[in-house]
Amino acid sequence: MGICILVFVTIYLMVDFFEKIDNFMEAKVKNIAIAKYFLYKLPFIFNQMFPVAVLISTIVVFSLMKKNKELIALQASGIGIKRLYPPALLLGLFFVFLSFLLSELLVPYTSSKAEALWIKEVRKGRYKRFFKRRHIWYKGRDSIYCIERFDGKRNMMEKAVFYFFDKKFQVVKRMQAKQVFWKDGIWLAKDVILQLKRKKGRGYELCRLAQMQISIPETPASFLRPIKKPEEMNYWQLKRFAKQIQREGYDARKYFVDSYMKLSFPFINLVVVFIGIPTALKLKRESIPVSVAAGILICFVYILLMGIFRSLGISGVIPPLLSAWMANIVFLLCGTHLLINID
Repeated sequence: MGICILVFVTIYLMVDFFEKIDNFMEAKVKNIAIAKYFLYKLPFIFNQMFPVAVLISTIVVFSLMKKNKELIALQASGIGIKRLYPPALLLGLFFVFLSFLLSELLVPYTSSKAEALWIKEVRKGRYKRFFKRRHIWYKGRDSIYCIERFDGKRNMMEKAVFYFFDKKFQVVKRMQAKQVFWKDGIWLAKDVILQLKRKKGRGYELCRLAQMQISIPETPASFLRPIKKPEEMNYWQLKRFAKQIQREGYDARKYFVDSYMKLSFPFINLVVVFIGIPTALKLKRESIPVSVAAGILICFVYILLMGIFRSLGISGVIPPLLSAWMANIVFLLCGTHLLINID
């Protein structure tokens, strides 16, 4: 397990380093900052490589036991092959808890630090990620705003409609503007159609203005939604973020799927033990290269299934909870079937 972790983490770091070294060189980033960036990424890499290492180490160990006739010796001593499962499953369960703790406590902090360093040193603070805002319905203080599109770079609203209410929740003012700009700390609206409720009688007074100032407490930051990668948030943060996006009327399926995958991903370390042991026992050629190749093939199929079920969950074909756990369920059933049929 230790050898596998060391090898796969090293390969991951090498690939990531050669992908990003051009960016670091162009931005003239200091060596200490580069080292800090990859150091911050280590917990995330370790967490991603745990299932691969658990699977391949399981297959290698049991293949070597089979090759060296250790399994025959155990069976001759009255110890069945299925008696070897509990220690392996306990180790898998240990890595489940370790992976979950890493993803909840350490990975969000270090991943955020790595992303902040990348933006500061490589992008020079010019690149900020924001949730794309279109068709916004925003509830303010005694008001509701309907905004067709908000441009975070220029702090500009397009095709905005503002509704202002009294204490009885009756519309006292409606304002429609083609464009609304944030300038010198105030909102300026252009091509305005203003409707004011008459103080006496029913109905509204209508007027058109080329430009006017809008007095609302919200700033451009109120309409921007910073984007964080799933690894930059723990399960509860991602779940709250998904619910907030849903309350605002946006499609939050992607974030719900990713939040449930925060729980399902650590359990891969346990599922791969179920699939790894019978795979090793059914290999006709017992050697390390064959074992590693079998493990890599299973990992590839696992990642492929996870991607497929995640896409189905995001598109709404299956529920988010099921899409996050479906790959684990499929491989757990396959491992159980192989276990039952071991000679």
